[in-house]
Amino acid sequence: MIQDKKNLLFPNTFASLLAGCICLFLLSGCQPNGNQGTKDGNSRFRTNDPSVLYFKNIRSLKYQTFRDPTTQLDYYHPKIFSKKTKTTEPKIWPVLIHNWLQDEVYLNMGTRNLPTEVVLAKMSKDSSMQIIGWPKEDNLSQFEFLMQLQKYIQDGSNLVFQSPKTAKIRLLYAPQERVALATTIQDFLDLTKTRDNN
Repeated sequence: MIQDKKNLLFPNTFASLLAGCICLFLLSGCQPNGNQGTKDGNSRFRTNDPSVLYFKNIRSLKYQTFRDPTTQLDYYHPKIFSKKTKTTEPKIWPVLIHNWLQDEVYLNMGTRNLPTEVVLAKMSKDSSMQIIGWPKEDNLSQFEFLMQLQKYIQDGSNLVFQSPKTAKIRLLYAPQERVALATTIQDFLDLTKTRDNN
């Protein structure tokens, strides 16, 4: 009779231990992760439904929209920088990209008529140059570059493209283009609420 109690005790202990391990494993998988669900893992690009709804119903009228069928990303280009506008001047402008599958919005760069191997520089009054550089392809670098560009444009800085193959070319914006650039950046900040973080 004593042997029967030992045999019953061992399977019960083993079963309880196994059940405890399974519960711990399942509960550890339920821990919230701050980067969960974001493509970049950066909460700066997160958006919410009310912001997107307001943007799509009211603000998106100022943009040409395009959905990439392969990535399912929505691109919003300011209309003033559309391909219909004929110009030979080099331009940089912000493009809003809505990743609705991840609830994120990115601020990337649109360009036209840029020389190859280009860097952007700020020319001071004494003709010295401060190299601003050129952003990488990732969303955070492009966001930071465009925010810095906006500050230089607001300050009235003399910006030039510098390339080893061409002469220096000034980056100029008409007043309507400056407004479109500032509006696009403000729409991004409203969509992501990062204005409060800056």
